[in-house]
Amino acid sequence: MMGFQEVTGYWIKEPAAAAQSIQSTLANMDFWNSLSEADQVLFANIAKVSLEVFEENWAYDNITALTEVEEGGIIVQSWSDEDLKKWSELAIPLAPTLTDPLAIEALDRLMDYMRFAGYID
Repeated sequence: MMGFQEVTGYWIKEPAAAAQSIQSTLANMDFWNSLSEADQVLFANIAKVSLEVFEENWAYDNITALTEVEEGGIIVQSWSDEDLKKWSELAIPLAPTLTDPLAIEALDRLMDYMRFAGYID
């Protein structure tokens, strides 16, 4: 058991306004420009696969953690439909207008997850 039940009796599921894990692959522009076109494609594909693996592992780990904390006696609290509606009405319009293709893809994935999880329509 993880020991969380010794500190708190509740786990509130997403969405949350808190620090989030971010999987990023960064490159200095001088470094990027020094790469051949083939190496840039390779680098970008490695970053994409890395993000996909991170997301899959995060989902699995989150499900595993929820099961463990419930077994330890923690009450996992989900948002009410009314609160989710309020949250999405307030939070979604705050999303920035993005121009970078990778940022757009990341936000699209986040929105797809939020639809899948039932946070938004």
